[in-house]
Amino acid sequence: MTLEIDRLSQRVARSRHFDGYKLWRTQKDLDAKIYQLESAKQPIPLELARMRAIIARARAFRNAATYLPLQEVDEQRAWSPAGGFDPYDFVDHYRALGGRREAAKVEGDIVIRAWNEDTPEANELWNKTMGKLGARNQLEVAICLLERGRL
Repeated sequence: MTLEIDRLSQRVARSRHFDGYKLWRTQKDLDAKIYQLESAKQPIPLELARMRAIIARARAFRNAATYLPLQEVDEQRAWSPAGGFDPYDFVDHYRALGGRREAAKVEGDIVIRAWNEDTPEANELWNKTMGKLGARNQLEVAICLLERGRL
């Protein structure tokens, strides 16, 4: 459980959707909700406590001296199948570099299409990474692209 919370907190800390202020504000809101439940002598849902732990660790990780923004993470280490592939981190980085591929569901299958041209950096990352991935990880990337939708 702790390993999962650490992994999720690092993904949240590196997410382009959260900056330092949003993490702080989210933690304060969670603290206020937990305090409100404690004051009313009501049980605190486990997911609320878990979310607070993830956000608190994400803030600590982001403020640590070892923190590197996603763009500075070594691609080979971060997305190699042996190092633990995370399709959401990969897609976030790919999109941050200007990647434009999209996924669609066609006759029950998820296919990835390139309607618009990628930037050279995004194209290089895509070709280098996708060539090393197995079928399962490629499907995870396709599902992630489908969930994230269009840019």
